[in-house]
Amino acid sequence: MINLVVLFLSTIVAFWISAICGGGASLILIPLLNFMLPSSLIPFSLTIGTFTSSVSRIIVFKRHINWKIFLWFVPFSIPAVLLGGYLIKYIEPSYLQLIVAFFLMGNIPQLFKSKNAALSSESKCSKSFLAIIGFLSGFISGITGAIGLLFNRFYLKMGLSKEEIICTRAANEVFLHLVKLIIYIILGLYSKAALGLAIAVATIVSSFTVQFILPYLSDQVF
Repeated sequence: MINLVVLFLSTIVAFWISAICGGGASLILIPLLNFMLPSSLIPFSLTIGTFTSSVSRIIVFKRHINWKIFLWFVPFSIPAVLLGGYLIKYIEPSYLQLIVAFFLMGNIPQLFKSKNAALSSESKCSKSFLAIIGFLSGFISGITGAIGLLFNRFYLKMGLSKEEIICTRAANEVFLHLVKLIIYIILGLYSKAALGLAIAVATIVSSFTVQFILPYLSDQVF
């Protein structure tokens, strides 16, 4: 029971941070879930959270969806998530998480660039680039459960506001998470119902409360 309470509260905070930072809840929760579940079941629990979070964020921020990105991202990400879900039995997610950690550390210098300098140094994203990002996001997400934080630079490159990033990411990823849940269940890679329910309810609470925090953050701080 104590574990469920800790998981519930941690999930709320993790998805607050995720909304404020544009992602990363899954990376925050992985160490906690490692104490509760075998590594092969962690992606399912994370996907429960990211799916319910995406649905609730779409409801809260639906006016800010960028449909151009959505229409080029989703069709290429779904086949990739199927491939990633299939390979999950052969790839240890922890190794991929280590690679992701080094990649994120490599992006630290970007924090010290001004917003205008960062935008001016980037070129506009072509439709083919959108398709490639969609494929990579789907593939990595299929293996790890969710890894949207890696692609924040892509959304910033498109010149989106903080509300647009949150909602467009949610719209792009909600279908991926649904497909992954089906794949994990078929493969028998699902965790206890209590854990999934605790994570799902916590993400909904987090999404509906973060809207009162976000207006106080400038785009630069975000």
